[in-house]
Amino acid sequence: MRLESSIVIHSTPEEIWAFLGNLENVPKWDRGVAAVRQISQAPQGVGMEFQTLGYGEGTNEVKAGRMSYRITKADIP
Repeated sequence: MRLESSIVIHSTPEEIWAFLGNLENVPKWDRGVAAVRQISQAPQGVGMEFQTLGYGEGTNEVKAGRMSYRITKADIP
Protein backbone atom coordinates (compact mmCIF):
# COMPACT_ATOMS: atom_id res chain seq x y z
CA MET A 1 0.00 0.00 0.00
CA ARG A 2 1.22 3.48 -0.81
CA LEU A 3 -0.36 6.63 0.57
CA GLU A 4 0.39 10.05 -0.78
CA SER A 5 -0.95 13.48 0.08
CA SER A 6 -0.20 17.07 -0.73
CA ILE A 7 -1.11 20.46 0.62
CA VAL A 8 -1.42 23.60 -1.45
CA ILE A 9 -0.38 26.74 0.41
CA HIS A 10 -1.44 29.97 -1.23
CA SER A 11 1.36 32.06 0.28
CA THR A 12 4.81 33.13 -0.76
CA PRO A 13 7.89 31.55 0.84
CA GLU A 14 8.50 34.90 2.55
CA GLU A 15 5.01 34.90 4.09
CA ILE A 16 5.47 31.32 5.28
CA TRP A 17 8.88 32.08 6.81
CA ALA A 18 7.44 35.15 8.57
CA PHE A 19 4.74 32.96 10.14
CA LEU A 20 7.01 30.05 11.11
CA GLY A 21 9.78 32.34 12.29
CA ASN A 22 7.56 34.25 14.73
CA LEU A 23 7.80 32.72 18.22
CA GLU A 24 4.22 33.69 19.04
CA ASN A 25 3.03 31.34 16.28
CA VAL A 26 4.84 28.18 17.44
CA PRO A 27 1.82 26.88 19.44
CA LYS A 28 -0.32 27.35 16.31
CA TRP A 29 1.77 24.91 14.23
CA ASP A 30 3.26 22.60 16.91
CA ARG A 31 0.45 20.85 18.75
CA GLY A 32 2.74 19.78 21.61
CA VAL A 33 3.64 23.37 22.51
CA ALA A 34 1.39 25.25 24.93
CA ALA A 35 3.51 28.39 25.20
CA VAL A 36 6.83 29.90 24.16
CA ARG A 37 8.99 32.34 26.03
CA GLN A 38 12.13 34.13 24.95
CA ILE A 39 14.93 33.77 27.51
CA SER A 40 17.58 36.02 25.94
CA GLN A 41 17.65 39.71 25.15
CA ALA A 42 18.73 39.08 21.55
CA PRO A 43 16.23 39.98 18.82
CA GLN A 44 14.60 37.09 16.96
CA GLY A 45 17.25 35.46 14.80
CA VAL A 46 20.77 34.14 15.31
CA GLY A 47 21.77 34.30 18.98
CA MET A 48 18.23 34.26 20.34
CA GLU A 49 17.36 31.72 23.02
CA PHE A 50 13.84 30.56 23.86
CA GLN A 51 11.92 27.80 25.61
CA THR A 52 8.83 25.87 24.61
CA LEU A 53 6.47 24.67 27.31
CA GLY A 54 4.33 21.57 26.86
CA TYR A 55 0.84 20.65 27.97
CA GLY A 56 0.12 18.49 30.98
CA GLU A 57 -0.86 14.93 30.07
CA GLY A 58 -4.50 14.86 28.98
CA THR A 59 -5.11 18.52 29.85
CA ASN A 60 -4.85 21.99 28.36
CA GLU A 61 -2.79 23.12 31.35
CA VAL A 62 0.80 24.25 30.77
CA LYS A 63 3.17 21.89 32.59
CA ALA A 64 6.91 21.51 33.07
CA GLY A 65 7.53 19.81 29.69
CA ARG A 66 10.16 22.40 28.81
CA MET A 67 12.68 22.46 25.96
CA SER A 68 15.33 25.15 25.41
CA TYR A 69 16.67 26.34 22.05
CA ARG A 70 19.39 28.66 20.78
CA ILE A 71 19.38 29.78 17.14
CA THR A 72 22.90 29.41 15.77
CA LYS A 73 22.22 29.67 12.03
CA ALA A 74 19.32 30.80 9.88
CA ASP A 75 18.88 30.43 6.12
CA ILE A 76 16.22 33.04 5.45
CA PRO A 77 14.83 33.29 1.92
